[in-house]
Amino acid sequence: MTENQSPKPRLMKEFVDQRRALYKARKKGFIEGYLEVKESLPRLAAALEAQGVSESKINAIIAELQKDFSKDPEESFEELLAQEKLNSR
Repeated sequence: MTENQSPKPRLMKEFVDQRRALYKARKKGFIEGYLEVKESLPRLAAALEAQGVSESKINAIIAELQKDFSKDPEESFEELLAQEKLNSR
């Protein structure tokens, strides 16, 4: 690097690359967790039933949770990011 070259473009590219990698990692983790929880709802219902929770209460709990998991995981992730931006202001 000569005296006239600035390290800023390289640092900016590294920053953008790191942000992009972080975004991809968060998205992947969110989607994996989202699908894991969605798939575990029947096990949750069975566990609640084993503990003697009434069927109507179990149905209400599962219905409420299913509302959260009725969307596409990628869409939910984008909504989460948008909500984080609003909360950070």
